[in-house]
Amino acid sequence: LIRFREWAEYPDGRETDLTGREANDLYNAEPFVEAIGGRIVFIGDVTGTTLGEDGAWDQIIIVDYPCPLAFIAMMVHPEFQETEIHKEAGVEESIVMMTSLQTSEDLPAISDAGFYTVDVYQVGDQATYTDNSEESDRTGAEALVLFESGIEKARLEQGIGISARLRVDGVVVGDGRDFDEVWIHAVPGTGAYESFLSDPDVVDATRHRDAALTDGYGMIVGEAFS
Repeated sequence: LIRFREWAEYPDGRETDLTGREANDLYNAEPFVEAIGGRIVFIGDVTGTTLGEDGAWDQIIIVDYPCPLAFIAMMVHPEFQETEIHKEAGVEESIVMMTSLQTSEDLPAISDAGFYTVDVYQVGDQATYTDNSEESDRTGAEALVLFESGIEKARLEQGIGISARLRVDGVVVGDGRDFDEVWIHAVPGTGAYESFLSDPDVVDATRHRDAALTDGYGMIVGEAFS
């Protein structure tokens, strides 16, 4: 998860009129990722917020690495560190998570015909319901399962596909918070998404998600409402 600076700030103090995004665009990690057998599998701009702080993040990137050691080897390579200075100049804050792929279909290119929702969840040990205290003996994980099963029918009816389920194994760079899961859905269009959100089953199931979570972000990636 990436948030750009308004204006680039280079750690060596050089003068620049680049925006944070423009400086980050000079950072080209792809050759180094490919050299260690990795690949960039997902990249997109955040165009909306559905959960958490509005405008918290500007861009999401997912990179497939062969193993943690390869990632570390890339990070300490002198040539990589030379180009990484542009990322340091352009990025105000980021959360870098090590994840394991649980379920996936191929991620199609983001186009005007559709967009993605990306949800990052921190799941509580105990579910906390505000509307029905009798349900509060569930764990957070159990409540999230109820949410997923509750939205499935509406999701399928609207053609919303599960692109990936990722388990968060650790936060490499962040602000001290831990997260547990990342859900990525491919949405065919705005109409389908609005119909999905207004479906009575989804409205009811969302209380289980809210009870399960102690923190998290929900983001729209792509031109959902252009």
